Amino acid sequence: MKLLATSDLHLGRHSSLPFEESDAELTASAHTWHRIVDLAIREDVDAVLMAGDLVDQANRFYEAASTLEKGIRRLVDARIPVVMVSGNHDHDVLPEVVRRLTAESSGSETGSVTGPDGTLGDTDAGSVIGSAAGSGAHSGGDSESNSEGGPLVHLLGRNGRWETRTITVRSGEKLQVTGWSFPEQMSRYSRNPMDSFEPPPRSSLVSVGLLHCDVNQSDSPYAPVAADDFNDSGLDYWVLGHIHKKIIWRKSAPEVFYPGAPHPFDAGERDAGSVYMIDTAGSSWQVPVAPVRYLTLRYEVADMPDSQLRGDFLDRLRETAGDPEVRSDALRLLVLTVLCRGTASNIKRFMDLQGDHHGEMISVGEDLRAVMRKWVEEPVVETDLEKLAENSNPAGLLASWILHLDRKRVTGSGDDGEGGGPGDKAAQDDGVSHDAGVSKETGISQKTGVSQDASSADSEYPDELRRLLDACREEYRALAAHSVFKPVVDGGQVPPEPDEDMIEALFRSRAMTLLQTLITQAEDRK
Repeated sequence: MKLLATSDLHLGRHSSLPFEESDAELTASAHTWHRIVDLAIREDVDAVLMAGDLVDQANRFYEAASTLEKGIRRLVDARIPVVMVSGNHDHDVLPEVVRRLTAESSGSETGSVTGPDGTLGDTDAGSVIGSAAGSGAHSGGDSESNSEGGPLVHLLGRNGRWETRTITVRSGEKLQVTGWSFPEQMSRYSRNPMDSFEPPPRSSLVSVGLLHCDVNQSDSPYAPVAADDFNDSGLDYWVLGHIHKKIIWRKSAPEVFYPGAPHPFDAGERDAGSVYMIDTAGSSWQVPVAPVRYLTLRYEVADMPDSQLRGDFLDRLRETAGDPEVRSDALRLLVLTVLCRGTASNIKRFMDLQGDHHGEMISVGEDLRAVMRKWVEEPVVETDLEKLAENSNPAGLLASWILHLDRKRVTGSGDDGEGGGPGDKAAQDDGVSHDAGVSKETGISQKTGVSQDASSADSEYPDELRRLLDACREEYRALAAHSVFKPVVDGGQVPPEPDEDMIEALFRSRAMTLLQTLITQAEDRK
């Protein structure tokens, strides 16, 4: 059985751009919704599962709701069941959408043929509505519907009551879906909905849970739950909504994940833009559907003639745009933040030559354009750390601390001396500048001549440096425990407790940045 899972469409919203896009439909989440419907029909999925916030609250009752209805009609015409729950943005919209579709199909203004479970049936003409097949059962109960003449659209868990339905798809297979929706009059819900969850009766059917919630955020006003709440639920999958980036909380049964928003709305949503496909035989994968993507491009400004510099940047941009990790059939517009790294003189020359080009469209491939959102300059100073360390000024003190860290890495007291470990990766991903005289592979100054023969005494830290490293570790712990960062920590992407390599790499990056600032200021005063 093949399932398409998504959430947080926020129909009615547009991607934020540094200019007014002439093709406004391209940046609208409605464009992506139509692509999702196309994908579901083309891939012949057995059901579409949606975990809330399908319509944005600011535009909920007019064009946005109408757009959702049009997509649902197409899925129903293709006899693909649609199962959804409401979130904090569309808690009062989805019930209205079901009622409107019912009234439209039945010719009634009241929509009285809708069942109390919020299901939507099928007419003889193959359109959206017919009579609902029975009432929904709550708190782990089960009600069955058949795609042959039965309801094809299901809104589960109305008014904050858990509900389970068994759906027969076109192949004749049966799918069990359990869901909980935000109550119609509540955009905020501070209680844990899993406290009232009761596992449905165990069966051999594939079972899926739908929930719009905030995981491991106990003080959240948006249905706070704990990641462990899902462990003994008895279901095979949990599709969650609310967080706009893909997060997998649990990979083994039950597989628990946020599919992420299928359409990005600002530069903070670089990971948005896909839906989640599930093959219940045992595999799952992401499919990009958004026409817009926010991207950070790191560009090393080389010392080359002006005649080559601009062309070199365009080549780098087109190479990035063609990367399979970036390019997709759906992508039409890249919104770029460009980090320019190099010596201060090279960056100035490049920016003078390149110009700002803020909001300017650049063709980077067939049917693909890029627009400059922001330029960030990261000047790098070539630094002889050994020479600087001979001084007693702040720059000399920083240089000596950096040399202590480098010697420790070389002698192997902290790792195998080869670099490229977790600490190095953390420093590189942090986007913090490193001096041009430092090896990218080892993080060790190529000008210092530090060798494998450095004495073990050299790798011992001065008391002041050790105190600073300890302070850096405490700062890391405080950030990892903060509610803003905790979902990332619990998602397994950032460890809550840092190792020595991570702290050393973080401190070294900060020390190098400060050292470069001091040197640049000294050069400017000359």
